[in-house]
Amino acid sequence: MSGSVAVYLVKTELEALASEIIAGRFEAQSHNLLAYSGKQEPFLINPGVFDTRLAFSFPPKRGAFSERRTICQNIEALERELRKLNAAPSAIRVHLPRLSTSKSNYAINYLRKRFPQSLISVCLIPHGLVSIELIPLDTSRKIKLLKKKLHPVNLFFPMLDYYIPTGDLIGGTDDIVQSIYTFPSISVPFTSEKVIELSGLKSYIQNTPKARTGRSAMIIGQPLLKNGSISESVHVQIRDQMRNWLTSNNFENIYYSKHPRSGDFLDFFVDEYQLIEQKGPVEIVLCELQPVVVISCYSTALATAKILFADDIRSISFGLSLTQSSKRESLARYFQSIGVELH
Repeated sequence: MSGSVAVYLVKTELEALASEIIAGRFEAQSHNLLAYSGKQEPFLINPGVFDTRLAFSFPPKRGAFSERRTICQNIEALERELRKLNAAPSAIRVHLPRLSTSKSNYAINYLRKRFPQSLISVCLIPHGLVSIELIPLDTSRKIKLLKKKLHPVNLFFPMLDYYIPTGDLIGGTDDIVQSIYTFPSISVPFTSEKVIELSGLKSYIQNTPKARTGRSAMIIGQPLLKNGSISESVHVQIRDQMRNWLTSNNFENIYYSKHPRSGDFLDFFVDEYQLIEQKGPVEIVLCELQPVVVISCYSTALATAKILFADDIRSISFGLSLTQSSKRESLARYFQSIGVELH
């Protein structure tokens, strides 16, 4: 038994980009397996860093226990692809954005049982700004996680054994977590011995072609209406604030980046904006267009824009205080600490 396999369980384009950097820079001596959830394969700058790319299935809209059955099918497919790379690896490192998410969590104990001689550990990959503050496991959260593990339906799915994280909801304080990857200037509230900074993000994604078009602005969409994070009236208020600011500052080229999970909603969009047909995370588009200003409510892209371009770009948050986000105060503090303007 020798060699290691690094598994990446991703959903968003930014998670895929982070996984690509990790695979090429920190797991180059391992076999690398990317498993993704989504309607299409994520855009990759250097897909060759992955030995295998696996598409996870979606649960059917109908049928008893369809979500659990689909999770079973997906982790069985994961095992098959993993064994093709290495039937008996000495170590398997599972990279995922947070320990508590069911669709990826079940893979942990499943792989432990199927590969009893392998050392199974977890590495956390960047997932927006969700982990800038510790989310303690209070009593109500512990009960909720325990219900996931002991739910009676699981009797029909013995292969699904939920791993209950200890310490915090993201999982950074759990002993099973070996490493916590983060982008520069995005601080995480975990012990520094675990934290690994993914430096050089700008130089890495600038491998894509440039298409700078002069003085331009970019609006970053978010699924706030779809998720119920703002009301329709508040959305109109924020949208008009953005539009009025852009008009008063004489921006003619205004691009709009649609959030991949916003469905039919186009938060903050107006007809004169140019809708971008983008591939990959919005951070790649930022390097292509290099706008003068990036505007959103509380998108992660506001932070990464400052990380990528520092004083060469203005990053502005509109309407954060008007949202129903429980993290709006901590986000406001963090934004201000890295130079994101609050309007």
